[in-house]
Amino acid sequence: MDSATGSRALVKAIEREPVSAYVPGWPWTVVGFFLRNLPLKLVARMS
Repeated sequence: MDSATGSRALVKAIEREPVSAYVPGWPWTVVGFFLRNLPLKLVARMS
């Protein structure tokens, strides 16, 4: 998802004021694992 589409989705979700939010496990579980285990220099270059 590109940043413009993601930003619009985020604004739409905030304006709706949902009772709860859902973050899918895939791919964020994998991303979180790599962010915790990769060297900081490599993580910094990715952002």
